[in-house]
Amino acid sequence: MKKLIFLSLIVFCLSCESAFLCNEPDPKAPYGTPDDTSVYNGTDGYRSITYTYYCRSGQYVSVTYTRVDACTPYERSDYTTTGICK
Repeated sequence: MKKLIFLSLIVFCLSCESAFLCNEPDPKAPYGTPDDTSVYNGTDGYRSITYTYYCRSGQYVSVTYTRVDACTPYERSDYTTTGICK
């Protein structure tokens, strides 16, 4: 019986839902200190972090990192536009 409990504990610790293997650290802001940071925590580990630079080299730059769940690596998407900075 003790072996079964120990085996169950090992399986639990190595499962995807375990904090031991998941929840990688948040990605850092890619271009230094951002003008704005937005964080959204959804259900089941969904997380979105957006770093916004209002006037970086004459451009509006928004970099968003998202993950679907606690065990999925972050994916990066960039949005850049010109014409709003002087």
